[in-house]
Amino acid sequence: MGNIARLTIRGSVFSQTRTGHHIKSRARESRIMFNRIDDGDSGDSSYLVDFPQGGRAFLVGNVLYQGPNARNNGMVSFGAEKNPHSENVLFVVNNTFVTDRANSVFLKIRHAASSMAIVNNIFAGTGELGAEEISVTDNLIVSSPADSPFVSWEERDFSLAASASAIDAGRVVSDYEGVSLTPALEVQRVRGTAPRPKAGPIDIGAFEYRGAN
Repeated sequence: MGNIARLTIRGSVFSQTRTGHHIKSRARESRIMFNRIDDGDSGDSSYLVDFPQGGRAFLVGNVLYQGPNARNNGMVSFGAEKNPHSENVLFVVNNTFVTDRANSVFLKIRHAASSMAIVNNIFAGTGELGAEEISVTDNLIVSSPADSPFVSWEERDFSLAASASAIDAGRVVSDYEGVSLTPALEVQRVRGTAPRPKAGPIDIGAFEYRGAN
């Protein structure tokens, strides 16, 4: 998407992308919310999400899976090119990042943002965090499938298992200028969204634990 006022992508599935980025937005404001962005078994994409010119970027409630064949080691990039926007903010909240690529980098932040929050995310895999702003107290860092909080890493079912330490471990993130940073929805496996359950403190990641059944 080129230089427009706002791009909103919600409840969509991007899968098996070849060579290029799944999503690339130069919009002044980008709202990427409740999507599944997934290299799958054979995809060899570059970035999963690229905000090359920064702007107001909201990445909320997404599942982001980087496959072993990805051409770029970065999963999400912010501000890699010249920056024409007067305001640059980055909010990465309640996403589930998973990589099966060697030497991956979860977040490449190339341009300073005046406001930033990287909170309630799961970062799973052997990749580098890539941003000093990622706090291990506000996010769940998982280094290998052996420590997986998921129902099935192998089958890419990234909903939470009953034993997941992400359950009830999140914190409330205040809205930013009318944009809600508390996820009310969850992406479905095919496409579309469903309401995210509300029971106790919010869970870390893109999904709320729904119980053993």
